[in-house]
Amino acid sequence: TEVDVTRILQLIQEQKASFQAQHGAKITITPFVARAICRALQAYPLLNASLEGDTIVMKHYVHLGIAVSVDQGVMVPVLKNCQSLSIVEIAQQIADLALKAREHRLAPN
Repeated sequence: TEVDVTRILQLIQEQKASFQAQHGAKITITPFVARAICRALQAYPLLNASLEGDTIVMKHYVHLGIAVSVDQGVMVPVLKNCQSLSIVEIAQQIADLALKAREHRLAPN
């Protein structure tokens, strides 16, 4: 699917400084992509299902991994219940998890 993100990029440019000051996190394209993925997984739940034995288990939540570049390579912390988060909450959680990943403070869970 092709998506025109021109308006989102304009919004990011316009709101960059005020968003950081108001919410304590940078606004980038990533929270918008994460939110779109969550909506897509809710619209097509078989993409967010798993196979346990011969049973398809449909999940009603989205735990979304976000790749973070760290000194040793890449870590993928998880935004749990991402489907219930706003763009602001997603941006804040990404910033928090990325910082924890880079500082080696992520818990195994």
